Amino acid sequence: MRPRVPSRTTAVAVTVTLVGVGLAGVVGFSSARSPRAAAGPERLAGGTSPAEAAPFPVPKPGEAGVSTCLDPIGRRQWRVTWRATQGASGMTVVPTGFAERPAVAQRSAGADAAAPVPNGGWTSRDADAWALGWVIPSVTATDWARRVEVRGNLAVLGRRQTPLAYSPRYVSPDGSCTVFIDPFADGPPAGPTVAVIGDSLVWQLLQATRATAPLGLLPRALENRDRRFEVVGQPGRRWTIFPDTTPGLDQADGTLLDEIRGLRGAHAQVIALGTNDAGWVALSTSDQMYQLRLAWVILHLAPIIDEIRSSGQCTVLVTAGDRDESYLGSQVDRFSQAMQDINDYLRRRAEADPNDDLHLWDWAEHVAGHHVGARDSWYAADTIHLNARGRVAYADELTQASALCP
Repeated sequence: MRPRVPSRTTAVAVTVTLVGVGLAGVVGFSSARSPRAAAGPERLAGGTSPAEAAPFPVPKPGEAGVSTCLDPIGRRQWRVTWRATQGASGMTVVPTGFAERPAVAQRSAGADAAAPVPNGGWTSRDADAWALGWVIPSVTATDWARRVEVRGNLAVLGRRQTPLAYSPRYVSPDGSCTVFIDPFADGPPAGPTVAVIGDSLVWQLLQATRATAPLGLLPRALENRDRRFEVVGQPGRRWTIFPDTTPGLDQADGTLLDEIRGLRGAHAQVIALGTNDAGWVALSTSDQMYQLRLAWVILHLAPIIDEIRSSGQCTVLVTAGDRDESYLGSQVDRFSQAMQDINDYLRRRAEADPNDDLHLWDWAEHVAGHHVGARDSWYAADTIHLNARGRVAYADELTQASALCP
């Protein structure tokens, strides 16, 4: 394994620098990942000039490389070229160019006719605003990890040397794709790669505890099962976007579809979303609004699952708790019914997949007897988030879910 980041000293210095230079807006919000290391096992062969590379190249000092992300719906591939340097805080990367190119439908024997394949020349997107994000990890039981975001074009972001230990990633201008520079850096080098992607319930599992420091419950559980992992936990995220969302970087702040696309190529993806979709439905102010919002969520969830299925990526869909919960003061029955409808849809899609690329982990059923009021409750007083016992159980179950991909 890689040596881990020992403290937040460097992280604080980075944040102060951002504010001082004023190159772009900084948005910090609750999120988390495990502490990362400065360098890792080689997964990229080649020289020092940008080239078409492996899906997840590992930067080495003085090396130039390429990382990409494919948007199969917009039929375009996004590219970030970068150069790695050895800095005072360890390995850092800086972007040297942004570009995109079209992707066309592939029609050949044994291939999914809907699967687009990148084709054609690259078009520079250096002048467009991208979002650079990184995660300052939690390494003790008393601090919380934070995700930091800076927006700007290449002239702005090209002056930003980001520590590799913070898992830098770049969101495309349209918000459709996140280009990860060095994912899956944590865990045993020979282990299968696992991406766990979810909302604040996953984020809860990434705070370091006295028993797991400098890792959170989920990273520790994945590491103990010999998984090489990337965990994305961001509060408030949904499967679907709001009806009035403007396409672009702000759209990416509502869902995790761009991260799902950016982490394709892993041995397994475990996706735990739906609570905030059901919450939005439950907060409706009339029965008519409730029905319209629920229909909106199911209607827009369908093509996302279609995309996941068509990608060939082994994916585990995780249901969310749907009993005796109130979302930000909503009526309990409204949230429960909306969540049950979303969970039932995920169950149907997983059961119907003929290629067995979609699997289901039914957390909703497993947690049914542990809601607030039960003798062995796994939930906090807000009825949505988990208490200490619930977090231990959820971390263990998400780790078990990752084993469903053979």
